[in-house]
Amino acid sequence: MIRNYLLVSLKVLMRKKFFTFVSLFGISFTLAVLMAGAAFLDHFTAPHPPESQLDRTLYAKTTELKGERNHIISSLSWYIIENYMKRMETPEMISVTRRPVELPAFVGERKLMLSVRYTDTNFWAMRSFQFVEGGPFTETDLENGNLTAVINQRTRDEYFGSSGVVGEWLEVDGIRYLVTGVVGNVPLTQEESYADLWAPLSVARFDRKEVRFFGDFNVAILARSTDDFPRIRDEWKGILAQVDLSPSRHQAKEIWIPIMTRPEYVSTSMKMSLGLADHYEESNVFLFYLALLGGMLLFMLLPTINLVNINLSRIMERSSEIGVRKAFGASRRFLVGQFVTENVVLTMIGGVLGLVFSWVLLRWVESSGLVPDADFSLNLRVFALSFLICLFFGVFSGVYPAWRMSRLHPVDALRGGVS
Repeated sequence: MIRNYLLVSLKVLMRKKFFTFVSLFGISFTLAVLMAGAAFLDHFTAPHPPESQLDRTLYAKTTELKGERNHIISSLSWYIIENYMKRMETPEMISVTRRPVELPAFVGERKLMLSVRYTDTNFWAMRSFQFVEGGPFTETDLENGNLTAVINQRTRDEYFGSSGVVGEWLEVDGIRYLVTGVVGNVPLTQEESYADLWAPLSVARFDRKEVRFFGDFNVAILARSTDDFPRIRDEWKGILAQVDLSPSRHQAKEIWIPIMTRPEYVSTSMKMSLGLADHYEESNVFLFYLALLGGMLLFMLLPTINLVNINLSRIMERSSEIGVRKAFGASRRFLVGQFVTENVVLTMIGGVLGLVFSWVLLRWVESSGLVPDADFSLNLRVFALSFLICLFFGVFSGVYPAWRMSRLHPVDALRGGVS
């Protein structure tokens, strides 16, 4: 019976070419946008090399000082990290990086602007960078302040023009660095890892003794497992309560430095951009994904309603056929099954086209340079989501017209009427 349903469905779709085109366009366009959006979100919030341990990594990136008349948000200071954050014992590892700065390098008369990030050696231990040459700088380089650096492939190709550059010198902003390794290009979406050149934190220029509450540093905290997240946060809140705020120039009465996962930072940033929050907080990521799912369903609602109307009109045009089949004993269940199958087949074809269109869209985004070095993929999670959307789309937009059609009396159907 299923085979007969499928054969009839394909013949009907070929007979109504305009209807088929309009329906396929609406389905494929809607699903392409949804799947491309899911791929973008997946790239921001799911583990991808070099941030392969993202699922058990917490981040501290912002400091908030609150006083009677002010509320200031900025990045972490070295003073807070060195004197307080490094006291934590629960994490497996803590890595400190300085936010990237754009610095010039010259190849002859050609100027290159390189994104330079200063890091510690834990930065490399916490991440799975793919080294195509050499390796990271060592703990000795960090302790002695040696001018060593790791560069990405793009910098190697633009500055040196060839491979085999380990042991060569590269000059950036008047400072010469000895290249110890070359890694693959890191996409800008992985903001805690992205750079063109990584150098030891000890060679960065800043006052390490100044008592400041704001700076330009980020901290990544690797937990032994996600079960340690609550303990790490509780330990940090206890340490944070001991911070002496008397040196603050802002007359602060309270300090808040949240420790959050990447999805929490993304969800909180979106809430702040929409005016739904005025500070960073450990948010409920489940509610964030639930809101995204709700938005996705609302986005699907209009094309679904349009498809329902088109299906209803198409089915009623076949009222004579329905009347004849009912007169010859076709059951309501059989007819509903056939028309739902037709719509599901149509929707699944649209889903396949949507997958193809979204793949083309993502490849275009990659080649356009809108997101440097991005490598978007339609992985199994995204494919499963798109399949469920297709199934929901097909069943929901086919059930009501099929049920409405099945209630036609054979005489009314032959006359072209409706029940």
